[in-house]
Amino acid sequence: MSPRLSKAVTETFVRLHSEGLIYRANRLVHWSCHLFTALSTLEVNQKELKGTTKLEVPGYDKKIEFGMLTYFKYQLEGSEQTIEVATTRPETMLGDIGIAVHPQDDRYKEFVGKMRARYGAVKLIPAHDQNDFNLGKKHDLSFINILNEDGTLNSNAGPYAGIKRFDARYGVIEELKKLGLYTKQESNKMLVPICGRSGDVVEPLLKLQWWMRMEPVDETCYSSG
Repeated sequence: MSPRLSKAVTETFVRLHSEGLIYRANRLVHWSCHLFTALSTLEVNQKELKGTTKLEVPGYDKKIEFGMLTYFKYQLEGSEQTIEVATTRPETMLGDIGIAVHPQDDRYKEFVGKMRARYGAVKLIPAHDQNDFNLGKKHDLSFINILNEDGTLNSNAGPYAGIKRFDARYGVIEELKKLGLYTKQESNKMLVPICGRSGDVVEPLLKLQWWMRMEPVDETCYSSG
């Protein structure tokens, strides 16, 4: 880039930052473990699956199974009672911080307000799911990242540290079976985010990035129109 253009970019960045439009924060990005980079939304293709489907993923010798809903149980602290949850990404349970319940659901009234014991019906992993991220911010929950940039699991994944994400998926399922906490699997329609540049399965990953507030810009555009 020419010095003149570089200067223009720098001046624009500084001005937008001083106006509070540009800020730095840890937020979820579309991450390609194969390319080691964040992707724009335009670079991510949503592949629709009608049900259980095996897909080729860069870095794996065998096709990986998607479109599968895995049911398993969490045992409640200090009790023999269990509550069932379901997920399309079993490996993410290694970073679960709690389970959400509907406060008016009679089945879970006794568990409302006891997030630390992982009670409820919907598992939460704020560091790897956009909806859970939003809930985490709203309720000041913990954010446990279990994924390295190369797609292996990190030290937060305990014995699965260093194992590739989809290899860990099968490992988690086998361990749940050994513990008697696995319930079942069933075919499930879903969208799988695919990197348009590499064919990799895109992961939501918590990264410190620069962001731009668009609300003021949108308001200016609307008022101008």
